[in-house]
Amino acid sequence: MKRIILILLVLTTNLSFAQKSDFPEWGKFSNYEKNLTVYEKDNSAHAVVLDEVGYAYVESGGDYNIILKVYRKIKILDKEGVNQANIRKKIYKKNELKKIVGTTTNFVNGKAVVTKLSKSQVFTEKVSEDYKTVTFTLPNVKVGSIIEYSYKIRTPFHHTFAGGWTFQNSIPTLKSSYFAKIPGFWNYHISTKGISNPQFQQNTLIKDCISVNSTVAECLFLELSLYDIPAFIKEDFATSSDNFLKQIKFELRTFTDATGTVIHFNKEWKDTDKRLFRDQQFGRQFNDLRFIKKHLPPKIFEEQDPLSKAKKVYTFIQNNFRWNHQNKLFWEFNTKKAYETKEGSMVEINLSLIQALKAAGISTDIALLSTRDNGFVTKIHPAISDFNYLVAHIKIKGVDYFLDATDKKLPFGFLPYKCLNGDIRIFNTNKASYWFPYTPKSKNETLVYALGQINEDGSVEMKTRYIYNGYTAIEKREEMLEESVETYKKDLIDQLEDFEIVEHTIEQLDQTEKPLIETLEVTYDSDFLNDDNIYFKPFIIKRFKTNPFTLKERQYPVDLGYKRNFMYNLTFHIPEVYTVKSLPKNRKIILPDNGGELVYLLTETENKIMIKFSFSLDKTQYLPQEYNYLKEMFSQLILAQNEMVILEKNK
Repeated sequence: MKRIILILLVLTTNLSFAQKSDFPEWGKFSNYEKNLTVYEKDNSAHAVVLDEVGYAYVESGGDYNIILKVYRKIKILDKEGVNQANIRKKIYKKNELKKIVGTTTNFVNGKAVVTKLSKSQVFTEKVSEDYKTVTFTLPNVKVGSIIEYSYKIRTPFHHTFAGGWTFQNSIPTLKSSYFAKIPGFWNYHISTKGISNPQFQQNTLIKDCISVNSTVAECLFLELSLYDIPAFIKEDFATSSDNFLKQIKFELRTFTDATGTVIHFNKEWKDTDKRLFRDQQFGRQFNDLRFIKKHLPPKIFEEQDPLSKAKKVYTFIQNNFRWNHQNKLFWEFNTKKAYETKEGSMVEINLSLIQALKAAGISTDIALLSTRDNGFVTKIHPAISDFNYLVAHIKIKGVDYFLDATDKKLPFGFLPYKCLNGDIRIFNTNKASYWFPYTPKSKNETLVYALGQINEDGSVEMKTRYIYNGYTAIEKREEMLEESVETYKKDLIDQLEDFEIVEHTIEQLDQTEKPLIETLEVTYDSDFLNDDNIYFKPFIIKRFKTNPFTLKERQYPVDLGYKRNFMYNLTFHIPEVYTVKSLPKNRKIILPDNGGELVYLLTETENKIMIKFSFSLDKTQYLPQEYNYLKEMFSQLILAQNEMVILEKNK
């Protein structure tokens, strides 16, 4: 990530402000735009952004809100591209989206036919306590249409200067431009993502551009344009798209008021540390242990072993709260009220956990992180607004533990998968905050042991034992308990298709710190026998049905969150009247840089077929240059799952 720190200086010469921030002329199209049917740089594109502009500035007078004006022009290339006419914007309750204008232009016999968006086609819906959505669909859109729309967003939040600008879309973009006019009262850290050597077309000062309480300030005018930007296609095993899209971002550094007083925002981490613990919400409740200490069971204080004591505290908080699915970090919260009602937000539950651990005599820190869907936290400068999640951190006998009590199915020492997103910042009143390079250390594996019997009539009997450990056990428990175990079993019957389940047991479902064990006994007695041959697939449950990696190339890393291992050992007894006619070919694929391997070995001996299948991903992250190796490995995995063993009847 590149950083540009802009300091506004006193202007000594008067620079004229060229109106480059004006939007393109509406309804004016080049011959290229009108005749475009296939985008030559991406012939799979269903639509193309021909031009888009964002212009951010401070509104004069009133509360000096920030205005972001947006304009976009899109060419529809095929039927799948028509959905680009459906616009949906999620708006925070204190923000306002207004002045929506839209048109669709179709070309009939060489003439432009324009259909306008009416106000009745714009809909606003409240989707939560804090957010609403504004939706509209451009009318009369078909293949070959060019749609244009614009709107304004007004926001009172100066901290991020209306959120900056994203130059990349889900479809290719021919040109994307961003303009910003920033008053000298505000001084921002400005950073870019995914843009090598950003070249600002203008980086000039405008004299006397804004007046606040009779004080006149200069403004910095920025212009940045990018061209021929490829589509960003989101694929599985990725963190937030926000981490990789081409963007410009703002973080408020200082504000100078009318008297000349400079107010600093997160200048250094030590300033952020002070702000956090001086905050009436965090500081007071972090240190106030009186209430929770009175409600902890006496047996917790009797426990002498620190780790056993921490586990008892964790279980107590986990069982005494129900998470209300609220994840607001820097909002009002009340741990005492949450305890009394037995329901709370993420902050209320995990801060209660921190209070309880401290009350039990265990040194505990606040740990802040950003979830996978929220994006990475910048390390260039303190950016407290990048965090959106809080957990507890303790260290016992040299081992670090991070704890989240919001999920009753989560074992001690595990964070939810959504929290596996890089480094965590640890805060404590007695020392400076610091980064912790968090990576799950547990064994995350699925072990499968199977014994099968093929009878002379072609029927198959098979007993399989699955042992899930680590995050694979967490995910399997979530799958089983999403609705109910009974529903899970019914769904499993559907997955097995022609197999009949004779017996199905699940062990240690509620013992989250132990492996989850699933035993499955099945039979199959039709369509395996074909004349003198028996055909069967050794895998009764497919690990992957389709390859999750399908892009020609991937512009961003594959991020698994944790390392993974799958091992499948199967012994099949075959009738003496049959011999093996054909076995799938053995395979061994090793990823570069010790990234993992796929091993598929089949051997035949004394009327037995022994199969060993192992699949490991030994890194949490794979770079774009490793993508094709990973893609090929998954292709071979899927092929192996679908290959047949053929038995031939002895003559």
